[in-house]
Amino acid sequence: MGSARFAQDLVARGEPIELMVAIEMVGCFRDERGSQPYPFPGMSLMYPSRADFVAVTSDMGSSGAISLVKRGLLASGALPVVSFRAPRSFGWIDLSDHEPFVELEVPAVMVTDTGPLRNRAYHGALDTAESLDYERMALVVRGLQGVLAVADAQ
Repeated sequence: MGSARFAQDLVARGEPIELMVAIEMVGCFRDERGSQPYPFPGMSLMYPSRADFVAVTSDMGSSGAISLVKRGLLASGALPVVSFRAPRSFGWIDLSDHEPFVELEVPAVMVTDTGPLRNRAYHGALDTAESLDYERMALVVRGLQGVLAVADAQ
């Protein structure tokens, strides 16, 4: 994976990395109740039923990075945000380019719309540009500006 080589190169060169944010699948949103499925029973008791949010996720050791990114996204007021952390053995949280950074103990998170959980057409013939919600994708970008503002204020 290219991100693994990139992360290794940055660390080997001694580049200071304060935070890596992987933006992963942020184009599928739905407002209907029950539109957000979860990989495990019981998660729907703690997380929204509508697929109208982005999630900030990483491993158990990334609480500080998750908190910072969530605060920044929420500060923008652009869209709902949830956070989730789990052991790396959980499997779902390491499906992005942030994982090689986490392995190298660099603060890193994934910002996602929950991808294949939410998008039944994911990587299929119906997974087309027309199926993406560009307005809310732009809100994700606005939210990431909030992350930069929160990080700069620290």
